[in-house]
Amino acid sequence: MAVALLLGLVAPAVAGPPSATVRAVQAAAGAGALEAGAIRFTAVQPKGRGATVYEARRGPAGVTRTITDLSPGDGGAWSVDGRETKPMAAETLDYFTGRIDAAIAASPSEAECADAPDYYAEHGAAGTAGGGCATDHPNAAIARALGLADPVQP
Repeated sequence: MAVALLLGLVAPAVAGPPSATVRAVQAAAGAGALEAGAIRFTAVQPKGRGATVYEARRGPAGVTRTITDLSPGDGGAWSVDGRETKPMAAETLDYFTGRIDAAIAASPSEAECADAPDYYAEHGAAGTAGGGCATDHPNAAIARALGLADPVQP
């Protein structure tokens, strides 16, 4: 039993493809394939009222993070409201990469959430994790750490 639990932590979960809404948001944001070491976290507000795509990657000039905010339009189309790219400390990227890897290893549910945010975490060359309805879900913790969700109230 302990060996099975240990193996579950070592091998990343293989999540299914993101929901159609997450795919549409990422396409509108211009999000492409992630290179090894890059991370992306997509957060779609309940009932599709808005969305944010958070990406961070290492490049020749250092680590950068980009936040893209989107709003829904007619016919299911999404439009970019704003995009901001800034430098980021390498330690911060390492921290968020660890959080995303934990979400991937947790093998979350792929069910879309009609009354909760739809989250999708990705780590280039390492895997993906969808879902995230419950407040104790690893993706919900990532959203709070990135400032994309309200802190859990006691």
